[in-house]
Amino acid sequence: MILTIILFAFSAVILYFIALAPKEKRFEIAGNSQGTYLSQTMFNILRFQNPDYSDAYFEQSVPFNKRGEYAKGFQLLDKAVELEPLKHLGLPRLA
Repeated sequence: MILTIILFAFSAVILYFIALAPKEKRFEIAGNSQGTYLSQTMFNILRFQNPDYSDAYFEQSVPFNKRGEYAKGFQLLDKAVELEPLKHLGLPRLA
């Protein structure tokens, strides 16, 4: 009985951090463990819940490009650029 309660509480905490915490907090957690299965899953959930959140696409693309998986990496990077070109292309901001 106690073990069941502990497992349920642990599962609830994990679910909160993967899918329910504020997107900025989840982005920070996923970015700090970049390239791991957990990180990629968190970015997938972030992109599903916030399809216009360009930072999630950009950050998720990094490990793919580092590993030489350019097709997937640039697909994600292109989406980030499509959503916010000035931010992700490094172009100077116009006043």
